[in-house]
Amino acid sequence: MATIKAKSGTLTLGATGQTVAFASGTSNNLLTPALKVTLEGASQTGLTSATYNKVEFNTNDTGVTEAGTWDASNYRWTPGVAGNYFLSLNLEFYPESSTAKQAIAIIYKNGTGLVNGYINMDAMYLRNQGNNVLNCAVIDTANTTDYYEAYIYVQTNSGTFAVRGFGYESATNFCGFRIK
Repeated sequence: MATIKAKSGTLTLGATGQTVAFASGTSNNLLTPALKVTLEGASQTGLTSATYNKVEFNTNDTGVTEAGTWDASNYRWTPGVAGNYFLSLNLEFYPESSTAKQAIAIIYKNGTGLVNGYINMDAMYLRNQGNNVLNCAVIDTANTTDYYEAYIYVQTNSGTFAVRGFGYESATNFCGFRIK
């Protein structure tokens, strides 16, 4: 095995079409910490209209999630490593007994809204049991103690709404990874 040292400039390993393999037991520290949690199986039902409801993701994809801490009881992710992070939130939702008028998907940072995705359905009303997917994404700078959560706000004409859980590859997911 060879050791390569670079003091300045660009270090290129391999040629086009080749890959660089890391020895077993080593980490390349690229794109980590990383997170992927989903809502699998049963939907999160009975959510109050016109209220910010925390999304209770019930499945941590351990094939993707690396480092950081997913708190399964508080439904929040703490990357634990300072840096810049790409975060994305996708929520599939439906009104349970009425029609929906507007909806917002929100990524929170340390208990405060950071970014949101919004849809106004006032003119087209999302019907009972019809569904829609909301999403939002952001690049954010985190310190070692910052944490992220997912919320949804849906205003219905009456009654409650639900965030749809499904099988593997649910449309309801929360993902993130360090980019720098």
